[in-house]
Amino acid sequence: MVSLKQTWQEQRQQRQQEVIQRQQQVQATLEQLKHARQVQAIELRQDLTAFHSQLRADVALLRQEMQAEILQRRTEVQAELQAHQQTRLQNQIQLMQELALYVESLQAEVQQQLVEFSEIRQQQAPVLRQMLRDDRTRRSAEVAEFFEQLVEFRAELRRYCAELHQYVWGNDAAPVNLSVSEPTASPELEELETAPAEATHDMAAPTVRIVPPSTASGTTSGTASSTAFGTASPEAEVLPPTSILAEAVYTYLHETQGATLTEIEAALALNRFQTVDALRSLIRKGYVTQRDRIYLIQDLT
Repeated sequence: MVSLKQTWQEQRQQRQQEVIQRQQQVQATLEQLKHARQVQAIELRQDLTAFHSQLRADVALLRQEMQAEILQRRTEVQAELQAHQQTRLQNQIQLMQELALYVESLQAEVQQQLVEFSEIRQQQAPVLRQMLRDDRTRRSAEVAEFFEQLVEFRAELRRYCAELHQYVWGNDAAPVNLSVSEPTASPELEELETAPAEATHDMAAPTVRIVPPSTASGTTSGTASSTAFGTASPEAEVLPPTSILAEAVYTYLHETQGATLTEIEAALALNRFQTVDALRSLIRKGYVTQRDRIYLIQDLT
């Protein structure tokens, strides 16, 4: 009877032989795989070499085709540019011709319009002159009416001064001396027509010079006049007549070497009507001239 130990040893030997056989089989399989991989690597290297050569040939051929196509496109572009340049030159020449024709036609139209405007101006000139005459006549009538109203106002002012004199001095005193500057009916200065609204107000109220009688009333007369006029001062400002005004204006212009209407009024304490009347008198006599709204002394040398 075989013992258990012998059986185990036999099985062990058998397993060792199987392991050796399997190692030999694995080694043989590895050798076969290695040989097959080497053969495959050689074939793959050959294929890669052939592909690389073919790829180089294809790239060279493609480059030649692209260069030929680029050269052809460049030639076509140059031809198109030359054609466009010729077309542009032709269009420019045609445009210049059309522009010259348009300028000629425009000049002809302008000349025709000027002729028509000249005819219209000649036709409308008599109408405008008649309108100016009518307007001048109307303004003259308005000025005449204005001075008629001024005369009426002056008469009312005289009556008021007479009543005031009678109220202040009584019936036994000397008559009051009224001095009202006389206006002219035809304004000749531009400043009179362009004066502001307050100038008309100044013209509507000419300055009245009241000369009290030289009686022996003394203090009583001064007290009565002060009481009658309220806040009026006994030493009220008395303006000189027109001739003295003209001399004062002439002296001021001589000292200042020229001044405007407003400056003359402010310097001499005159109203607009008195200043304009004095300047009109000096201009009429040739002593004063007006330049750009500035009044200057006329050089008589």
